[in-house]
Amino acid sequence: MSTQTIKERPLVHGLGGDKSANWLKVQWAKLLSQKKQLMLGGGALAIVALAGFYFWGNQSAAAQYLTARIERGNLRNTVTAT
Repeated sequence: MSTQTIKERPLVHGLGGDKSANWLKVQWAKLLSQKKQLMLGGGALAIVALAGFYFWGNQSAAAQYLTARIERGNLRNTVTAT
């Protein structure tokens, strides 16, 4: 066996402390920016849903009918529209 000291860097590196910290910061910033966009999009969708419910949500599902007293007469002359 040889007892010489190897002064070269190994071909396969582990994650260096400085590089991994920088990578982690970059990935965290990307995640936060995506989370911000998701929150803004969800808020906009909620506002649109609330506005839609405000304008169209109070309408009743039952049909509304107009009634009138029955009179004898020519039906053709009485009904003018459908």
